Amino acid sequence: MPKEYHSLLRRQLKRHLGAAAPPEGWEAFLDSVDQAYRQADDDRMMVERSLELSSRELHEANHGLWLAKEAAEKAAQAKGEFLANMSHEIRTPMNAVIGLTALLLDTELSAEQREYLETVRFAGESLLEIINDILDFSRIESSRLELEQCPVDVRACLESSIDLFGLRAVKGGVDLICRVDPSVPAIIRGDSTRIRQILLNLIGNAIKFTESGSVTVWVTTLSTGNGKCELQFAVEDTGIGIPAGKLDKLFDSFTQLDCTTTRKYGGTGLGLAISRRLCELMGGQIWAESEPGAGSTFYFTIRSELLQEPPPGGMYKGKRALVADGSAGVRTALREMLEWWGVEVTAVATADSLELALAGSHFDVLVTDAALARARVRQAWPQLPAIMLDRPGTFGRLTGGWETASRLPTPVRETPLRVTLDCLWNGAGRHLSQTPWPEQDSARLGDRNPLRILLAEDNPVNQRVLLKLLERFGYHADLAVNGHQVLDAAERNQYDLVLMDVHMPEMDGLEAARQLRQRNGDDPRPRIVALTASALHEDRERCLAAGMDSYTTKPIRVEELRRVLEESAPSSSRV
Repeated sequence: MPKEYHSLLRRQLKRHLGAAAPPEGWEAFLDSVDQAYRQADDDRMMVERSLELSSRELHEANHGLWLAKEAAEKAAQAKGEFLANMSHEIRTPMNAVIGLTALLLDTELSAEQREYLETVRFAGESLLEIINDILDFSRIESSRLELEQCPVDVRACLESSIDLFGLRAVKGGVDLICRVDPSVPAIIRGDSTRIRQILLNLIGNAIKFTESGSVTVWVTTLSTGNGKCELQFAVEDTGIGIPAGKLDKLFDSFTQLDCTTTRKYGGTGLGLAISRRLCELMGGQIWAESEPGAGSTFYFTIRSELLQEPPPGGMYKGKRALVADGSAGVRTALREMLEWWGVEVTAVATADSLELALAGSHFDVLVTDAALARARVRQAWPQLPAIMLDRPGTFGRLTGGWETASRLPTPVRETPLRVTLDCLWNGAGRHLSQTPWPEQDSARLGDRNPLRILLAEDNPVNQRVLLKLLERFGYHADLAVNGHQVLDAAERNQYDLVLMDVHMPEMDGLEAARQLRQRNGDDPRPRIVALTASALHEDRERCLAAGMDSYTTKPIRVEELRRVLEESAPSSSRV
């Protein structure tokens, strides 16, 4: 204790005591106070030193965290750039593999050659699926995947997903069936690409693990209200099934049932993990129910804004239909669709039952599998309108006397069936027996929908593939190998469509698109579609920001190129 405090205490004490002597132990008391003060001062200094040390450590920790965050961001950026570059480098040769294979399959081949090429195409498609899975998983893990919010035609989304598997299902001896509950809205708001991605993964897996029987894809409405809806999709198969103890692990990343399954069926183990994350992003969930040896059912739900109510039913009230097909699932799906439209349905499974039903009742239409059709049925009921269900790959293989029947590809979907019935009963449009299949109709697209096309592509192999694919659809395209040539060609000619590669020398496709839009002002022509091997979400956004109308990744499939050509039709010729 400082001396001034001793003096102060003594003066205060004298003032109170006067002439009296200080109390005994006064000095000891002062010493104890001094000791307590010193201890408190030492404690204060220790606390200050501790706070200073903690502050320094906190500052160093914050600096370390900042450095770690910066390193993580640089690593994520490097990872993204690496994946983007690898995607581009892999997709460029894949464009040649898949494109040239598709062109070769359109030529005259021996059975052995066709088998080899089908194997090459399947291997190429499988490799592409693996590349897409890895890219999607990377985007999801880094929280860089964003969903679009656009109007979605639920039925069209479901049907287009199923279309891709028709031939594969037939080759695998599996009936592929589509069912849509009448309560399902016509239009919702969402991301059709991601909904299709989940469906494609589940349908592909179902067919892969089903050696016989059926795969049924259906959608129903769980709830609606306040302009919102919750939809439930399901993919049910009669395949090998899944042990109960492994159901919970199905949706984990890089998970397969076991090593044997991986070797036999292949796959990255990412598809279901990606599907789960996509469902969660769309406000839903995904799960599976299964019994070993009896098949599996995968369910997933999504929540969305309801834009348009379900289409009305009952438009064919009073009509009667006879449905003949050996598959119980196909009969059920047809019955549900027809009865919703007001049609009274009789369903049979055999050719003999078909003849008995026709002999006992009057029908307005016969819907039958070509395998059950008999010439004497047509001869006995020549005026009966008939719709033949053609499995993919069996087109035109009809029994004698049925060549004039309408033909409906399977799996049966609502839209084609309604169009066919309208043709038969209301005379709306042309008869579907005269409607060519897409493969037969490709070369005539250029006649129906003429387009002046400029192809901007610097890779010689890709040039050849794309020019040949365009020829397949009846188009001839001018060629440019960099952005400068694109601008020069557009100055000389008025194009309807520019298929624009992004990575080109001298001037890339992004800059060419920007300058082309600046030159043309408000004129929407030409339509510019990016054809690029860069497949990340940021690549798409850059293309759209540069003024392009659409974005398509390489390798481009035949059906995708057809869609681009149809969407690029001048407004005067669009249907």
